[in-house]
Amino acid sequence: MIHVVVELLVHVERLYSFLKLAIAHAVCSRLEPGCLSFDILDVKGDDFRFLLHEVFRDAAALEAHRRTAHYRRWREEIPDLLAEPRLHLDCALLSTKILDAAALSTLGEAARSAH
Repeated sequence: MIHVVVELLVHVERLYSFLKLAIAHAVCSRLEPGCLSFDILDVKGDDFRFLLHEVFRDAAALEAHRRTAHYRRWREEIPDLLAEPRLHLDCALLSTKILDAAALSTLGEAARSAH
């Protein structure tokens, strides 16, 4: 699985336009077969900062998402709605990575010595 996290700071006067675009993008993305989850998060304490948390089955599903018409529309329209450039991160859950016994042992030793 691939997790995508995008941080967005929206121009105050463009909030309504942003919400319309973001909701339409999320609805269309959720219909894609390789999209497992697509959430818009409102950052507490900052009315104009949002996070997108997207989960795709694999790299092929993410690439298919990036070829859709709604993604192209998103990429064309979002820059004018933001107060600063977006922060985009492709992520993987640490818990899903395969760690061998030596790596687990090293992590355990590091954790014990930190306390």
